[in-house]
Amino acid sequence: MKRPPIIVVVGHVDHGKTTLLDVVRKSNLAAKEAGKIFSSNVGVFFEECQGKIIGITGTKGKSTTSTLIYEVLRKGGRRVHFAGNIGKPPLDVLTSANRKDIFVLELSSFQLMGLSVSPHIAVVQNVTSEHLDYHLDTEQYV
Repeated sequence: MKRPPIIVVVGHVDHGKTTLLDVVRKSNLAAKEAGKIFSSNVGVFFEECQGKIIGITGTKGKSTTSTLIYEVLRKGGRRVHFAGNIGKPPLDVLTSANRKDIFVLELSSFQLMGLSVSPHIAVVQNVTSEHLDYHLDTEQYV
């Protein structure tokens, strides 16, 4: 079955009463109506990744926790890749990967928007009110 074209949107939202989540939802609806898939680089990664994904998110502590998990697995002899909000785009690590690989992804609230799948293992750090310049309120952020 041939998949419809994928639309990946990257950019900044001019805020007023419109939030980034509103833009994601509207873009997703418009893409579906046009017979296309709306996604992000993280969404494409989750679709295409054949290995195990460990996703780490939360307001504070993502980088430290992600780094610790990555280092423990690496020093334990596992073939592990480290990407996400920490600086390396997730799609960059897919080209040299296989089914036995483990992927440790630091994921921001923005990267999680619009995802319809979850990592194999999810770690949620403490969550407090943040990024309210992008999210309408704390409930939407969480």
